[in-house]
Amino acid sequence: MESWQRELQQSIRTPEELRTLFSWLTEGDIDAQQLFPVSITPHTIKLVKNADPSNPLVRMCLPSAQECVVSDHEREDPLCEKNHTPVPGLLHRYSDRVLLLVTSACAQHCRFCFRRCLKSTMTQGTDIPSAIKYLHAHPEVKEVILSGGDPLMLTDDLLESWCQTLCEVPTIERLRIHTRIPVVLPSRITPSFLEQCHRMHTKLPLTIVTHFNHPKELAQENRLILERLQGTGITLKNQSVLLRGVNDDATTLITLFQSLSTLGVENYYLHQLDPACGTRHFYVPIEKGKELMTQIRSQYPSLQLPRYVADIPSLGGKKDLEQEEVVEESPGVYRLSSFAHLLR
Repeated sequence: MESWQRELQQSIRTPEELRTLFSWLTEGDIDAQQLFPVSITPHTIKLVKNADPSNPLVRMCLPSAQECVVSDHEREDPLCEKNHTPVPGLLHRYSDRVLLLVTSACAQHCRFCFRRCLKSTMTQGTDIPSAIKYLHAHPEVKEVILSGGDPLMLTDDLLESWCQTLCEVPTIERLRIHTRIPVVLPSRITPSFLEQCHRMHTKLPLTIVTHFNHPKELAQENRLILERLQGTGITLKNQSVLLRGVNDDATTLITLFQSLSTLGVENYYLHQLDPACGTRHFYVPIEKGKELMTQIRSQYPSLQLPRYVADIPSLGGKKDLEQEEVVEESPGVYRLSSFAHLLR
């Protein structure tokens, strides 16, 4: 067992541990973990020690009674992923790339997770033979994205096996890994994993997309890991989610984007919250999101900024919200004028 696996065993998962560390949690807050289990890594616990309920990192990882309230527009499968799963564990929503759910496990359970209702029904991994057969039959697919869960919950050996298998599909040109591990479990980025990234990158161009939402997540350990990943030669990008009470102000977003750019990480996407069940308390109106981006661009015109997007399955995926006229039809329901479509 590696050190990161031993650290993972010390994660906070039970109501008793939550009550001991966060005495201000209510019984309603504790009850929310029955809907979506709690898992908080020791690294995050260190960052939120003695924090109050308003702390942005606390809001992202601790259960809240507000999760028990489900709005009419929220869905168990907000991105309609079940409609784009031709074989178990493989999602094909875009013509030139597929997403492989290589595990259902995450180091930490983010309370805004858009797959929170699906985690209990997700497979423990992709049906590898069926997935490879599918890729051979679809030469238009040029990029494979490893996701889950979090693909870095797999051991180095399993990741190496995935990479080798994908390299044997002649039409695959790029590999991408989406992960929150550099945020919540930086010890997982071991020297052996860094060497593996370099090897993988020589076979298929590799991009790792991280998920930092707030500057407080960029602690010294996290910054060091990003620098080491940069040293392997791979491409590093970051995508964030716009979250109420976490990063829905210009100062926070500017600090986050500037810090990531300084570390050589491309600011890729700022996502509008996907309407998963029980996440309404994180919702930020699109008008406010657009105003924030306009404010940031006016103050820092040379700063490399992410695209502010919403994922709209019926319209083929992500749409740039800064380029759209958005009209609120009712609370939480919007019309994108150029598409004449309700965004729920």
